[in-house]
Amino acid sequence: MGRLLEATTFRDPRIIELSQRRFEVVCRQRGESEKVKRQMPRRASPSPEYGRSDNVMFYFCTPEARVLHLAIGFLPADDLLNAAALAERLMRETQLEREADRQVLAVSNWHLTCAHGKHLLDFQRSCAGKRDVSGSTKAWSPQYVNHVVATASQVHKRELAVRFANQLQGAMLEQAIARLGHHGEVRTSFAHLVLSEIPLVALDKLDRICFETVTGQPCLSITARRKALYGWYVRSRLQHRPIMIVVDDQPFAAPPVNELAELLIWQPKSNAVCDRLTSFASVQVTPGELAALLQDASISRVTLSRNSRNWLLFDRHGEYVTVVGNENGPHLLKAMDLACE
Repeated sequence: MGRLLEATTFRDPRIIELSQRRFEVVCRQRGESEKVKRQMPRRASPSPEYGRSDNVMFYFCTPEARVLHLAIGFLPADDLLNAAALAERLMRETQLEREADRQVLAVSNWHLTCAHGKHLLDFQRSCAGKRDVSGSTKAWSPQYVNHVVATASQVHKRELAVRFANQLQGAMLEQAIARLGHHGEVRTSFAHLVLSEIPLVALDKLDRICFETVTGQPCLSITARRKALYGWYVRSRLQHRPIMIVVDDQPFAAPPVNELAELLIWQPKSNAVCDRLTSFASVQVTPGELAALLQDASISRVTLSRNSRNWLLFDRHGEYVTVVGNENGPHLLKAMDLACE
């Protein structure tokens, strides 16, 4: 949960009462922004990719984890209460309908009523061309869900562009639209479009694609690779070995978490580093995989250099030592010596 939301919206007594008595609240970290930071060059403004409020997603679901309503970004307490009230109303309406298809239709109609806009017909035509009408209304394929979310996002941006075209032009308009997307109150049209087309969609079908489309960040889902990395870290700690984590921005085919020779695609240029590396437990990861590992292993967040490759070092007790941002043989070797002490 974003720190701003924790300090404001979730301190409101009405939200506390809501979460304790009327809803079962589950929090999950999906993005990397809270755990992995980048050093900024001097006099540069903070990167818009980090610390953003639009990486917070609220899903209001039935007990079966089917989505009644969703909200995105920073929401003041009043707006979050309104979203919750809508979800409760939709829940009551679905309970009045005994047939599953009629429940889906009731939720769809409500969101369709709210999803007014100049581009609504274009959105519906695009979805109709991809819709699978052969199965149950709840049997939407992942491909169709992805198409609905992507199309709704495009429509939402066009609506904002039209709305503010008289005040802003060109690059300034594009920047304004990106910033406006961080505020939950202007994301409601996106939510209504999505759920008018796939009402009561299963949360596990919507969560990942919605997060990645809205935030532009990779979703830190629980994968076999993530589980293997955490297991590797735990074993390395039990063996009391110093740890080196090589973080590379460039995509690579992740090797199995196994022996050192199979593990590191990166090969150090310094012979002294190569010799010392044999005493380390080493792994190569992407920034997203690093964020997941830091979360799973309860390691405090780290700040990477601006370079593509970084070397994180931990001592034999699992304590963070330092990060090296350049493959400078003497510098990296000195850091490795500190980790081995």
